[in-house]
Amino acid sequence: MDTLFLHPDNQGQVTAWGREAGAIQVLGNHSFADLADRYAGARVVIFAPSSQCLLTKVTVSARQRRQAIDALGWLIEEQVGEDAENLHVIAGPEQADGDTPLLAMSLELVEYWRTACREAGWALHALLPDVMLLPHADGAWSMTRWADGTVALRTGMMAGAVLDSVPAVLMLDAAMRETPDSGRPVSLRVSGMAEADQVAVQAWADAQGLPVEFSGTHDESELLLSVMDWARHPANLLQGRFASRQQVLVPPALRIAAIFLLVAFSVQLVSEWARYAYYSNQAEKSQAAAITLYKKLFPNERRIVSVRKQMEAHLNEGSGGDGGLPVLTRIAEAVQGSGLVAQRVDFSSGVLTLDIEARGLTEIDALKQKLQDVGLQAEIVSANAQNGAIRGRLRVETGA
Repeated sequence: MDTLFLHPDNQGQVTAWGREAGAIQVLGNHSFADLADRYAGARVVIFAPSSQCLLTKVTVSARQRRQAIDALGWLIEEQVGEDAENLHVIAGPEQADGDTPLLAMSLELVEYWRTACREAGWALHALLPDVMLLPHADGAWSMTRWADGTVALRTGMMAGAVLDSVPAVLMLDAAMRETPDSGRPVSLRVSGMAEADQVAVQAWADAQGLPVEFSGTHDESELLLSVMDWARHPANLLQGRFASRQQVLVPPALRIAAIFLLVAFSVQLVSEWARYAYYSNQAEKSQAAAITLYKKLFPNERRIVSVRKQMEAHLNEGSGGDGGLPVLTRIAEAVQGSGLVAQRVDFSSGVLTLDIEARGLTEIDALKQKLQDVGLQAEIVSANAQNGAIRGRLRVETGA
């Protein structure tokens, strides 16, 4: 569901619709709390009771309108009976007769609806008077009686009223008296009226020479679909100071899950930092130990830049460019898996002396052959029997 439409009445109930995949679903009447549980995290459009608003109009030039845009409340302060500082007023587009429609709501009520949505875990997308739930067409008035008994009359794009328990004819008569001849309607659409009301409205319309069309229960689905983005509707009260404060909210359950994830991530981060600190400390200790050992081996060398590279250089000294490490590597590969035990290795001036313990002389001879096969010059210097084993010494050099 991409949008949840709510129409709260004055008795604590909310009529709800949902828009999904280009269709409107009638969700019925519920309490605010029940809807919050069912549709957590929804994007919400609220049609607040028009009794909480003032819909009026003023006659100002385009220049005056630009100059007075931040002081619209002063123009209607007397009509509202509220200090201008406590009002949130928006202006609609200028009409053909030169009048500018105004819509006002107290700042306290705007904050009330915003807070109610925030506590429900909803993102308030638009806030409009509920008279906007009636269709509007140039020259046509729309009237309906809602389930709670209130009568709504829309007389213009941002004009109309909603009254509680008033005869429909009295409401029409009052609206007609306030309308100049140039703005008189050419038709009337009525829905949701009982038979007695329809008879009275028909008699009134006949006296006015006004055609009237009656229908059953008022269906808001078509109108709700007709506006693609209610946030751009001229009667949306979330403009001006409130427009930049709109934010997408997540449902409470998701907020709790996000907090747990954040805590878990923080614990993991602290753990990783602790491990990093430990291994960094161990690396520093190993580096210090290597430098200490290097200084013992080469006390005359004062400047140490890289222990590894400088140690390799010492091993390769006098080897004619073929270093000691490659020779040791090839010897280790030859000894591996042979059953021989290396007792001692000496390396000097490119010549390596290897002491080996074997079970027999043939094993030492086989090792010599392996070394020669990998390009080394090897010869058996000595071989003696000791404690039931053969202790041999080999002299190994790189090939010519």
